[in-house]
Amino acid sequence: MTNQTIGFFGNFTARWASAGLLAVVWLLAVPASALDITWVGSGNTQSWDDPFNWSPQTVPGRLDQAIFNESSAGPTGQGQVQLTAPVEVGTLLFDNSPDFTFDTGLTSSGILTVEDEVLYNGAGVLHLFGKENVYKFNALHQTNGVIEVGTKLYITAHNPDHSDAGIVNVGPGGVFRLRNDVNMFFDGSLPKFLLEGKFEGNGTVDLRGNEVGQFQNSGRLVPGASPGTVTIEGDYIQSDEGELYMEIDGVQKGDFDLLVVTGDATLAGNLNFELNPDLEENEFIEFMQLGGTQTGQFDQVSTTGNSNVFMATGSSSYFTAESYNLGDMDRDHDTDRDDIDAMVLGLRNQLAYLTLTAGVPLWESGDVHPSGSPDGDFDFDDVAELVGMELYPPPGGGGDSPLAGDFAADTQVPEPSPGLLLLVGGVVSASRRGRRGEASPLYPRKRDLHTRPAETVKDVLA
Repeated sequence: MTNQTIGFFGNFTARWASAGLLAVVWLLAVPASALDITWVGSGNTQSWDDPFNWSPQTVPGRLDQAIFNESSAGPTGQGQVQLTAPVEVGTLLFDNSPDFTFDTGLTSSGILTVEDEVLYNGAGVLHLFGKENVYKFNALHQTNGVIEVGTKLYITAHNPDHSDAGIVNVGPGGVFRLRNDVNMFFDGSLPKFLLEGKFEGNGTVDLRGNEVGQFQNSGRLVPGASPGTVTIEGDYIQSDEGELYMEIDGVQKGDFDLLVVTGDATLAGNLNFELNPDLEENEFIEFMQLGGTQTGQFDQVSTTGNSNVFMATGSSSYFTAESYNLGDMDRDHDTDRDDIDAMVLGLRNQLAYLTLTAGVPLWESGDVHPSGSPDGDFDFDDVAELVGMELYPPPGGGGDSPLAGDFAADTQVPEPSPGLLLLVGGVVSASRRGRRGEASPLYPRKRDLHTRPAETVKDVLA
């Protein structure tokens, strides 16, 4: 064989070897197509790593979408997934799924990392249990069902290209629950917990990522589990649609719900107290602690559970609440005819009444119509309701106010005079017309009360 022939075959072989190497490099560089793989639970065990638990019979990888749907739990309707080793998956999708429990059992090596996000639209409850450092999600979006977290949960934001990296979003139909006083840890540039549904339980939401994050409540935040504490390491923002629901069984530590915010608090919306039926008046608690600054106030405070009402007041570092008898309009912890003066004053000018009561909104104790069911305002209907409840002493039984005389009659229950009826009815009618448009000078909107300068009682009665 000539040297020319040998050179030809040598060059040919080298070229094919180079082409083969390039092909291998290209195959390694191009990612495989992501697969949708559904849990069917047909394996000998409930292990994530058992391919017979999946359809097709392939354990999902870091690019794939693992799906749990209405048939995934099998005939029992109770799905179980055991995590016995580190697992990475692209997306975790729960679509109309029944109850499922993820757990590590007695092992400490099981870790579930979701590269993109968890999408939960379940029909049941998803229980996340196990040892520490088990669940690491890039993001979580819940539209329905219940997610119950019983171990540490990390929102890692390790995939910054994902639009929701570092964010938990609980939609209007979702319930997110912390158990066993667990912690949630958020990373990322600006971590957020966006609540439109319900959040409940005991634990800590640590939003201290690269920057201080936000817990935004446009739904219902329910600290505790009969009762308990939620700590937000970050800022708390409650919108007009948001609600803070606090259970009060007693006044000793541990007998009432507590919200702790280490950052700033921006407040609006509703504050609702659920009182133990045996809770008496003239009790005092500190139900909210702030580490930063406060902006705004709750738009409305309501009380259910017994005939007392809780008045909430705030400062730069804490919020307190004090219980009063229904109808104690002047906040002196007794119910007498002086309270009727405060009623009339409140009907004439709410700002003057707020001055009288150190800024505690009057609808908290005066909005009782009908029969203990608030209707969102304080008007003559509420006065009539309070009179009908026989809360006040008979004539001469306390207080020497001239206005109290307008309610004096030969009966034991004080009744308004016809003149006062006409006066109050006219004022209420005018106020309601004003409320349909801009707030009138005598009847500001509730959210305006803390922004306008207070008038003195002397100014109003002059």
